[in-house]
Amino acid sequence: MEVPHVLSYRQSPGIQEKLNTPEGEALAKMVDPWSYLSRITMPKLIINGTNDAYWTIDALNHYWDDLAGSKNVLYLPNAGHGLGEQGGLEGILKVVSASASFARAVASGAHIEQARWRFIDGKGKAALNITCYARKSGAKLWTAKSATRDFRESKWESTPMKPTGYGFTSEISVPKQGFIAVMGEYPALFGEAECRLCTQIKVLGQK
Repeated sequence: MEVPHVLSYRQSPGIQEKLNTPEGEALAKMVDPWSYLSRITMPKLIINGTNDAYWTIDALNHYWDDLAGSKNVLYLPNAGHGLGEQGGLEGILKVVSASASFARAVASGAHIEQARWRFIDGKGKAALNITCYARKSGAKLWTAKSATRDFRESKWESTPMKPTGYGFTSEISVPKQGFIAVMGEYPALFGEAECRLCTQIKVLGQK
């Protein structure tokens, strides 16, 4: 099928509206994974930068629960859409380690760890609990603050998470003004290889 000129990427104004036309719907069925979501059952590793200028900080949460099968996510703190330009050497090593270990585990049929996590949002206080079975040390709580829900220029900082009998936990102080974005980074196993993975991002603050 030839893509109509009306959908050319050079005509960016109104592109979202154009996707609602018959031509746009036909294009979406070919290129938008959401249109064949039920067939995407293979193991998945999603890698995002926390400061991506093109997506809201918690955009993953809109589709995470609808992804079938094994799924994991790695966020690079302080990295943008291109990941490497702000993530630095440490971020690049995280990506290489996780993606290589993931590919090797999938190809060999090795076990891919699937952690679980829970955000508990209380009055002025919150908590993040992670359940996983890799090493019981080395988890980090990453946070970033912003006066609004726009975190593109916010700086992420980390503190160690407390090991528990089932994984890791951390308490979070919820600001009375503005917002705080929170995620956990934890050690995980793809087969016998250890790498770093993350929880979803939760935005806490004013209602």
